[in-house]
Amino acid sequence: VLAAVGFWVGAAAQGKGFHYHHHAAIAYGLLAVMFVSADLGPVPGWQPSALLLRLGRALAVGVPGIVAVLVVLGTTGLRTNPLFDGALPQLLPVVRALEGDRVVVFSSDPASAWPLTLEGRAEWGLRFMSLWPMAGFYHHELWTVGGVVAFRPLAARTGAERVFHEAVIEDLARHPPRLLIVMRVNPDVWGAGGSARLDYLRYFGEDPRFREFLAGYRDAGPVGKYQLYRRVDPPGR
Repeated sequence: VLAAVGFWVGAAAQGKGFHYHHHAAIAYGLLAVMFVSADLGPVPGWQPSALLLRLGRALAVGVPGIVAVLVVLGTTGLRTNPLFDGALPQLLPVVRALEGDRVVVFSSDPASAWPLTLEGRAEWGLRFMSLWPMAGFYHHELWTVGGVVAFRPLAARTGAERVFHEAVIEDLARHPPRLLIVMRVNPDVWGAGGSARLDYLRYFGEDPRFREFLAGYRDAGPVGKYQLYRRVDPPGR
């Protein structure tokens, strides 16, 4: 119980709103329920302790059963579960049409890129699993200031932020992805770690190397809350 409460406090204190931050608390909560219901003997009477034991047994069987059903539904293509990005059904055919080529999703929410990349059978184009470090670099601005986040100028990005910036630019230049999927800016969305309040193209666009890179792509239109950009192949390719 102490572990479950501790992990829940830790997840809540981060303030990012990502569902997977609560997995540890949920797991230890289930373990606590299973220990409570470990006595398999008969439950006599209807005193409060007996009611708690009956409730624990019901949860010990019911909760894992519900989770199992959701996992099965999730792996068979049903994407109405809020744990998945709502644009996934629309984006999957687009990514699968790349036939295994590289894709990069500009979003600080890992759920924007996963399981899309794996189920789309595409190759991921960055050393980071998503642009999640941006939510850390601008955590204060995301959760204390409304609207679109104001970024530090390029010259003021130092330390870990500078390493992150340089790594993304290097990865994009080394292996240009066939498709860029960019989350559009929405200053009113506070969920998903504030990912919609980060202007990714403006952030990297302060670097002339990124502007030169982006010039090799054409706007392919919107899909859900994302804007697509396809790489323009050179003549004769």
